[in-house]
Amino acid sequence: DHGRNVLAQCSEFDTVEASCDLRYPSSSPNQIDAAIDLRARLCRLSERDRSIVLREFTGETSDQLAYAFDMTPAAVRKALERAYKKMAAN
Repeated sequence: DHGRNVLAQCSEFDTVEASCDLRYPSSSPNQIDAAIDLRARLCRLSERDRSIVLREFTGETSDQLAYAFDMTPAAVRKALERAYKKMAAN
Protein backbone atom coordinates (compact mmCIF):
# COMPACT_ATOMS: atom_id res chain seq x y z
CA ASP A 1 0.00 0.00 0.00
CA HIS A 2 2.97 2.34 0.60
CA GLY A 3 0.94 4.85 2.55
CA ARG A 4 -1.51 5.80 -0.15
CA ASN A 5 -4.13 6.55 2.53
CA VAL A 6 -1.65 8.92 4.17
CA LEU A 7 -1.31 10.77 0.87
CA ALA A 8 -5.03 11.48 0.80
CA GLN A 9 -4.73 13.11 4.22
CA CYS A 10 -1.83 15.34 3.23
CA SER A 11 -3.48 17.99 1.07
CA GLU A 12 -1.05 20.77 2.05
CA PHE A 13 1.78 18.68 0.57
CA ASP A 14 0.10 18.94 -2.81
CA THR A 15 1.54 22.44 -3.10
CA VAL A 16 5.08 21.03 -3.08
CA GLU A 17 6.38 20.28 -6.56
CA ALA A 18 7.22 16.61 -6.15
CA SER A 19 5.90 14.20 -8.70
CA CYS A 20 6.69 11.08 -10.66
CA ASP A 21 6.65 11.71 -14.37
CA LEU A 22 5.17 8.53 -15.77
CA ARG A 23 5.87 9.62 -19.36
CA TYR A 24 9.49 8.57 -19.10
CA PRO A 25 10.31 4.88 -19.50
CA SER A 26 13.11 5.19 -16.93
CA SER A 27 10.44 5.42 -14.22
CA SER A 28 10.36 1.80 -13.11
CA PRO A 29 7.65 0.49 -10.80
CA ASN A 30 10.25 0.38 -8.01
CA GLN A 31 11.13 4.04 -8.54
CA ILE A 32 7.46 4.98 -8.51
CA ASP A 33 6.86 2.99 -5.32
CA ALA A 34 9.90 4.63 -3.71
CA ALA A 35 8.60 8.09 -4.65
CA ILE A 36 5.17 7.29 -3.22
CA ASP A 37 6.78 5.97 -0.03
CA LEU A 38 8.94 9.10 0.33
CA ARG A 39 5.95 11.35 -0.21
CA ALA A 40 3.93 9.44 2.40
CA ARG A 41 6.82 9.74 4.87
CA LEU A 42 7.12 13.47 4.21
CA CYS A 43 3.40 13.81 4.88
CA ARG A 44 4.00 12.63 8.44
CA LEU A 45 5.82 15.88 9.16
CA SER A 46 4.51 19.30 10.07
CA GLU A 47 4.55 21.84 7.26
CA ARG A 48 7.61 23.58 8.76
CA ASP A 49 9.58 20.36 9.23
CA ARG A 50 8.65 19.18 5.73
CA SER A 51 9.92 22.47 4.31
CA ILE A 52 13.16 22.18 6.26
CA VAL A 53 13.74 18.60 5.08
CA LEU A 54 12.94 19.41 1.44
CA ARG A 55 15.25 22.42 1.46
CA GLU A 56 17.99 20.34 3.06
CA PHE A 57 17.49 17.79 0.25
CA THR A 58 18.37 20.58 -2.20
CA GLY A 59 21.66 21.22 -0.42
CA GLU A 60 20.91 24.12 1.90
CA THR A 61 23.11 24.15 4.98
CA SER A 62 21.89 24.34 8.56
CA ASP A 63 23.11 27.97 8.65
CA GLN A 64 21.03 28.83 5.57
CA LEU A 65 18.00 27.01 6.94
CA ALA A 66 18.42 28.69 10.33
CA TYR A 67 18.31 32.10 8.67
CA ALA A 68 15.29 31.16 6.52
CA PHE A 69 13.28 29.75 9.44
CA ASP A 70 14.45 32.16 12.15
CA MET A 71 16.09 29.36 14.14
CA THR A 72 19.58 28.62 15.38
CA PRO A 73 21.66 26.16 13.33
CA ALA A 74 21.56 23.78 16.32
CA ALA A 75 17.74 23.96 16.39
CA VAL A 76 17.65 23.20 12.66
CA ARG A 77 19.89 20.16 13.12
CA LYS A 78 17.66 18.94 15.97
CA ALA A 79 14.52 19.51 13.88
CA LEU A 80 16.08 17.51 11.03
CA GLU A 81 17.07 14.71 13.42
CA ARG A 82 13.52 14.49 14.76
CA ALA A 83 12.00 14.73 11.29
CA TYR A 84 14.15 11.88 9.95
CA LYS A 85 13.24 9.73 12.95
CA LYS A 86 9.56 10.43 12.35
CA MET A 87 9.97 9.60 8.65
CA ALA A 88 11.76 6.34 9.48
CA ALA A 89 9.08 5.11 11.90
CA ASN A 90 6.94 2.31 10.54
